[in-house]
Amino acid sequence: MKTASCDNIFNTPQETIDWAKSRIAEAKTSFCTYVQTSAFENITEFDERTCEVIQKIKLIRPIPREVTGNLTNALVDLKHSFDQSLFAVAQAFGCKDFDKNYPWADTLSGVKGIIDKRQRNKSTALPQTIIDEIFRQEPHGSGSTFNGVNNLIREVAKMVNDKHSIGFKVSASIVAMQMSDVHMSGSGSFFSNWDSDNEEIVLGRMKPGSN
Repeated sequence: MKTASCDNIFNTPQETIDWAKSRIAEAKTSFCTYVQTSAFENITEFDERTCEVIQKIKLIRPIPREVTGNLTNALVDLKHSFDQSLFAVAQAFGCKDFDKNYPWADTLSGVKGIIDKRQRNKSTALPQTIIDEIFRQEPHGSGSTFNGVNNLIREVAKMVNDKHSIGFKVSASIVAMQMSDVHMSGSGSFFSNWDSDNEEIVLGRMKPGSN
């Protein structure tokens, strides 16, 4: 099959990808500012039950809307770019009547089922070169019988299809700590995991008499 002349046919999916990249960059900038200036606060508390002094880092402000909004829109843009790219390449190969979306599915067999059905219809059949590329991109989950795939493409589609459930949460962890000229006596415990219910992480608990 001869390919059609298509100097500008891929402009639309490329623009959509560029929009997604721009939204992600804006979200990253906003998120870094949020984390560095206003997201967390150091808190010292006294536990009356154990008589311990507790040092915490606590989340005090939710993620700004400019972060969540940009990331949500970027996900939608990325999914649309797959649909647009498939339409563009079909047009480039001369499949003028093709009007289907990218074949997302939870499993490999699900993708095969969608493609097999389309290949039986002249208006939605695609050249094998395109079919091979779709399978190479693995638009499906790993499942119980097909392991080792990259689930990223499928997860993007699932989040967008269930867009009302898209949510973003902040957590913190201790990656490194530098201390100099420190002397400690007594007993205590340090560094818990992030508590998602209370949105905080305990840096240390010092027993009575410790210093």
